[in-house]
Amino acid sequence: MQELRQEADIRKKEKSLVGTSRAKSLNYSKNIPAFDSSHIPQRAATIKSDIKLSILPDILGTKKPQWNPTVLLDRTKEYHQQVSTNQTHFEIRKGLRDEANPPMRDNKIYDGVDTRNSFAGWNTSVQFNLLEHKKTHIQVNKEARYKSASRNREILKDKPYTKPYDRQIQILDQSRDLKVQEKELKAEIMQKVAHENPDISKEKAVAVVYKLVQDKKLKDGQEEFYGVKEESFHPDTSLTMKKAIIKKYKHDGVFQYNGALQKEIWSCCMGESKNTKGCIVSYKDLDKWQTISF
Repeated sequence: MQELRQEADIRKKEKSLVGTSRAKSLNYSKNIPAFDSSHIPQRAATIKSDIKLSILPDILGTKKPQWNPTVLLDRTKEYHQQVSTNQTHFEIRKGLRDEANPPMRDNKIYDGVDTRNSFAGWNTSVQFNLLEHKKTHIQVNKEARYKSASRNREILKDKPYTKPYDRQIQILDQSRDLKVQEKELKAEIMQKVAHENPDISKEKAVAVVYKLVQDKKLKDGQEEFYGVKEESFHPDTSLTMKKAIIKKYKHDGVFQYNGALQKEIWSCCMGESKNTKGCIVSYKDLDKWQTISF
């Protein structure tokens, strides 16, 4: 019984909760809350307090400033107008405030400059002065012509120069001399062609003669450049079929003293000189692939 009485006393001392069996009454006024601050979650309570503090005006500047991740400054304002209070105190303690701040430059806007970025002075315009452009163009072309002419003089200084008209005359003379030299050869080939083809027309005969003359000139030029070789129907394999084979000599015995002959000899081939060639010959092909691994 005593335990039940103690439990009843504890219930009386506890705060009555609305809507529970521990409530003292059944009817309540509008001012009585159903829940108190202890029922609010800790995270929600923290957010609520932060919001209340954020909307309060900080006239005296006593609040801790929020972290500003940017490092940019407003170029339209001076430095001391936008620096924070803590930064100002830090500069005063370190003695940086004793230095005089440089004056701001005037925002001078040039012709053709985009005004949105006028402070940086970056000229985004492609406008140019026509008179200055003409002067620069004339000067550049003049220097280019001078350098080209001087370079041509250096190239042609040690070489004989022939005028185009004289060069044309030389080409015509060479062509005329070549025709005179080939006249006898063409006549001889024409006789052979007419003898082998009696029904051939004059136009075809001239074409065949021209083709044979050109082939003969090409062959003579090749013989002059490469030299005369014996012609055969077999390919020249003197270079491709050449084998790089090396002979190696060695002894499989020992150079030692022989009691019967009373002198030093090789035990394998009975050679009397130590520097004599070996009696065993091996061949090595340098062009052969070695596929054996060690």
